[in-house]
This record gives sequence, C-alpha cells and structure tokens, in this order.
Amino acid sequence: MRNTKTITTSAMLLALIGALFLLNRAFAFFFDPIAHTVSALIILIEIVLYGYKMGLVVSFGALIMGFLFGGSYILIYTPLAILAAFAYGFAVAKRFGAKEAVAMTSVIYIIGEFIITLLIMPLLGIDTISDLSTSLSEMFKEMGFVFDAMSFENLIKVSLSISLALTGFLEGLLLHLLAKIIFKRFHISILPKEKAIVLRPLHGYIAMFLVFGFIFVNSREINDIIYYVVSCLGLLAAVVLIFSGYTYFVSLGNSYRMNFSLYLILIIVLLFPYSLLILIITGFLYITGPLKNTLNRR
Repeated sequence: MRNTKTITTSAMLLALIGALFLLNRAFAFFFDPIAHTVSALIILIEIVLYGYKMGLVVSFGALIMGFLFGGSYILIYTPLAILAAFAYGFAVAKRFGAKEAVAMTSVIYIIGEFIITLLIMPLLGIDTISDLSTSLSEMFKEMGFVFDAMSFENLIKVSLSISLALTGFLEGLLLHLLAKIIFKRFHISILPKEKAIVLRPLHGYIAMFLVFGFIFVNSREINDIIYYVVSCLGLLAAVVLIFSGYTYFVSLGNSYRMNFSLYLILIIVLLFPYSLLILIITGFLYITGPLKNTLNRR
C-alpha cells in the first residue's frame, strides 16, 4: 500500500514538471527561469518525502521531460536544478540549519552559473563577455565616453562575476523560501532552528586574503577561469567585511545609546567608494579582535 502511494505521488510530481515545461513551451519559453526553479522545488519535495532513490527517479524523468518539451535553456539548467535540490535535500537529511542549506544550494547555483556562462554558452556560439563589451563600448562611445580596451574588458569581467554570484545566491535563497512556504503549509518540519553565525579571527584573515587576491587578479593578465573564481570569492569576502564593519559602527552607537544607522548609511553613500574601504578595514579589525575587544569593554 505504501509503495503504491509512493509511486502515485512521484508520478504526480513528475507530471507537474512535464505540465510546467509544456506550459512554458506554449508561452514561447517566457517562463524559463521560473520553470527550472519550480522543477528544483518539486524534486526537493520528492527527496524530502521519499528519499534519494525516488528523487533520482523523478530527476531522470525531469531530464527526459526537459529534452522532449523544454528549450535549450531548460535543457541546460535542469541538471543544475537537480543538483541544487539534492544539495538542499542533503542539508535536510543531516538536519543542518537554514543558513547552511542556503549556503550549500547557493554554492551549487553559483558554480553552475559560472560553468554555463563561461564553458557551455561559448560552445553554443554565445560569447557573453565579447557581446557585452561590444554593445556597451558602442553605447558609451555614442555618449562621448572612451575607455581603455583592457580596463573596460576587466570592468565587464568584474560586473559579470558580481552578476553571476548574485544570481546564484538569489536562486538558492528563492529555493529555500519556496521550500519553507510549501513544507510549512503541509506542517512538515525540514530544518531545525538555526544558531547565529560567529566569525572567528581566522575567517577575517581569510576574507582579507581573498580581497587582496581580487585586487591582484585585476592588476594582472591572468587565465579567465582563475580570474572569475578569485574575483567572485574576493567580492563575497569584501561583502562580509563591509557588513562586519557596518555592524561594528551600529553596535558602537548602541553602546552610547545612539541609533545612527540612517546617518551611517547616508555617510556611506556620500563618501562612496572611500567608505567601502573604511568599512572593509573596520570589518577586518572587528572580526580579528582589536575593535571587538574595545567594544566589549564599553
């Protein structure tokens, strides 16, 4: 009886993926980004309810559905959706917190976005960097701006790295939020209550090392893959240090019973980009100890 219910539910979930791909095809693949995220959610539901084996069965069916009814986008992104669903399912099985689940899923998505953009798309005749460089340089020339070709290409690479990293993170976060809504609706607890993340001094040193790595690869001619990896890691590390620096200043204001969060944001905007450098240095000193110790003594 239980096997019959498992097979029936799995078939229904697979039928949902097929219907989703057919609907997307009927609308001229307008819902491509939504379709691959929802398919990841459906596969995740299967994994949580019936385990990895049935998840593999539905995943295989989803690949066939993507081949039959999906366009090139679905065909490329369905394997990525499957990997993300299994990463999140692993986090659920091991009872990780929400932060760990989102981090694992986002890493899968970010790596996938880089592989698709830098390796698979060129094989299909789509050179993202060249296309962006050509179109943007022509647009800026019409506006009267002239850039050095090498520095402009580096700017495109950095912008693309940020875009791919943010896209991967948002895809992982979206999968988490959708899963949270669906499983809460059916009263299924999938993740335990999370604990606060504590950054240790070693994390601060690693983050600053990655930031220096980002500066180094942007001042040298280097292999594209290494450039993108180091740039992405360096940018993420810079975000962590900036947020830590902001946290320090807000905590410092609270210790004096002052709430100047709005003024701090205004100062950051007005002094941009120098304010970011100040926040990175402050964040590093806060994580590694010197500023944290002075804050604790107040």
